[in-house]
Amino acid sequence: EPWLSDGTTAGTMQLRDITPGGGGSQVFELARAGSLVYFRATSPATGYELWRTDGTASGTVLADDIGPGQLSSHPSYLVGGGDRLYFVAWDGATIDLFARDPAGPARRLGTLRHAATTGLPRSQAPAGSSLVLAADDGASGFEPWVSDGTPPGTRVLADLLPGVGGSGPEEFFSTGARAFFSACDATLGCEPWVTDGTPGGTSMVLDIAVGAASSAPESFALLPDGRVAFAATGLEGRELWVSDGTAGGTRLLADVTPGS
Repeated sequence: EPWLSDGTTAGTMQLRDITPGGGGSQVFELARAGSLVYFRATSPATGYELWRTDGTASGTVLADDIGPGQLSSHPSYLVGGGDRLYFVAWDGATIDLFARDPAGPARRLGTLRHAATTGLPRSQAPAGSSLVLAADDGASGFEPWVSDGTPPGTRVLADLLPGVGGSGPEEFFSTGARAFFSACDATLGCEPWVTDGTPGGTSMVLDIAVGAASSAPESFALLPDGRVAFAATGLEGRELWVSDGTAGGTRLLADVTPGS
């Protein structure tokens, strides 16, 4: 069940018994959006649906019942961007991308082949109040998309590898106003990219493995100074790199194990 804690025994309490009995409501995928925390939970009346809490018992409520009745929509890949929540859910017919503002209800942004259904890692992240994600419209393959929380504003961000194959973007990681990710093109392989959620603000950071070879960046992590650290393969083998989002500010941080 959902619980709340301030780090003390006295301040640790159950918020709500959504599914009474020993089975519990199977709370999963908690994500913060503004002053609210959203999560997936199950109840006998609704199945697995989207819930939210403001940290009080009375404010812990069902947010949206997307699957009618006891049909579970299984909301997943919950990501907060400002006050807005983005998530993927099933309505009984299709798996769709949704957005939800605090006042609700959730709105369908489009029926896309979301990378979440293929197992691509870290397939979406916020960039400001927008969402950048890996999706396939059936024509361009998996490419980076962007959504401002409206159906018209949910579109291809950049067709990095034209054709049905797609650039296979993954490893999306938010630094606040921007997001880093890995993507592949036909001449430079799979390298780190950065975006602010606009086509003009989307670019390759650096061709670390020069030419068609791939550095395969992954495991982005934010440093205290605002740069990101990540693993990539260059001339020194797979090592730790650091970047501020520019080519000049991207370098090998440490050759932990010398050699290639």
